[in-house]
Amino acid sequence: MKSRFEQRVIKLSILITSPLLILLIGIITYTEINNETSRVKRSLSEVALEISNTKFVKDSIINSNFNLQKYADVFVDNNQDVDIVVIADKNKRRFSHLDPSKVGEIFGTKDSEEVFKNKKGYFIITKGSQGLTYRRFEPIIKNKEIIGFVMVGKLFNIFRHTIFLILLKILLLAFGSSVFIFISSRVFAKKIKKEMLNLEPEEITNLYINTKSLVQQQAAIIDNIHEGVVVLNSSLKILNINKKVFEILHDFDIDLFIKRFNDVFHEKKNVYFKEIKIGHEKVFVSIIHLLEDENHLGVIITFYKHLEIINLAKELTSINNVITGFRENNHEFKNQLQVISGLIQLKKYDLVQEYMKNLENSNMKILTEIANISDYYILGILVGKFSVIKEKGINFTIDQDSILFKEHGSITSLDIITIVSNLLENAIEALEKVKIDNKKIELLLLEDKDSIQITVFDNGLKVDPSIKNKMFQRYISSKGKNRGIGLALVKSKIELYNGQFILEEVDEGKYFTIILNKENKDV
Repeated sequence: MKSRFEQRVIKLSILITSPLLILLIGIITYTEINNETSRVKRSLSEVALEISNTKFVKDSIINSNFNLQKYADVFVDNNQDVDIVVIADKNKRRFSHLDPSKVGEIFGTKDSEEVFKNKKGYFIITKGSQGLTYRRFEPIIKNKEIIGFVMVGKLFNIFRHTIFLILLKILLLAFGSSVFIFISSRVFAKKIKKEMLNLEPEEITNLYINTKSLVQQQAAIIDNIHEGVVVLNSSLKILNINKKVFEILHDFDIDLFIKRFNDVFHEKKNVYFKEIKIGHEKVFVSIIHLLEDENHLGVIITFYKHLEIINLAKELTSINNVITGFRENNHEFKNQLQVISGLIQLKKYDLVQEYMKNLENSNMKILTEIANISDYYILGILVGKFSVIKEKGINFTIDQDSILFKEHGSITSLDIITIVSNLLENAIEALEKVKIDNKKIELLLLEDKDSIQITVFDNGLKVDPSIKNKMFQRYISSKGKNRGIGLALVKSKIELYNGQFILEEVDEGKYFTIILNKENKDV
């Protein structure tokens, strides 16, 4: 059973094509009948002229020889457009006729009078003894005088039969065209219906309305998400983007963003909380590819405000550093109290005095070394590291030329802590693998209006040549399985600030130098 949509398409197709078909049939009918009439008239004219100009005919009329019947019959027998040939003299006596018994009789109708008046041929439809006839009259002239005339006729009932056959052919053509239109429209309707997932237009309308409502709801939800969200289709064209994106990023261009992370998008890699700069804004971004049975459905990009993440990290880091510093200093303080207590019990008061003086000098040394470091977050981490490194029997010094401001422009304290902590940890582990007496780590922090330099020297184990070119890759380390995260974090900070890394290996040890640019521009 045809669907309502198919029925409407078929009716509409017939309604549209019917006027054109009727017009076409009318044109074809007119053309065919006109061509047939012209052909008959041409045949009648040719036969009439041939007979009127024949000398034998003229002589027979002048001599009153009524022997033209057989001559006329030849034209009737050999030409399908000629049914009657009547030859008559100027007195209208017949010399030939379809009915031979009428030869010699007077031509009875008045339609022949025009031939004597105008002395030229003409066509006329009239009723004669044989019925309605389409006739051609042609004068027979000799010495410029009309001596008779010839009438060549086509019986109208036979001519009408020819017209009927033409109309029948056209009607068959019309019927065939109508059948073709019907079948074509039905096939067309089925194809469209298939493209519409076999849904009726009303169903599609309802689906559109529901989908539009759902999309609006989804858009409202996305707009109210605290983070910036961009949804791309499988062709990496924007399906949805919330207002928060433009609050976080004032100069956001999706094409430039895709170009920047070309490998991530085309290799369908996922990225989680990567710190980047876009224009003048620093943000954290996650890029998640949506896959279903290995089919790529699209991408969700989420932007997080840099300041919010950093402030949260600062709180967690500063709390952690304070706790670590207290724990390490508390441990050391307990050890020092136990030494003093023991010396007092032994009544070695002179040694107690000397020990207290050494402690004072040691603390003064630390305070002197970090006097030019104004960032309390960095101070906190360094105080904690002093105790840890000292307990491991490593001499840790901060270069007296070090200088670090309280604020660092676009560079955050957390990023500096990340770099310093990881470089110091690597130096500690390098020293733990060697057996030497004078183990040492030296730290240099230099800051000016353009950049920050962080240099860590240690005289521990040299960098393994097999990983030297890929030591910044995640999980690449000479320390064993599931290690190698620290330098990957350091690399991300170098990239973030369009910085550079320098490794210098000397006989005494090795220098790791990181330079971060403070200028706030995209890479």
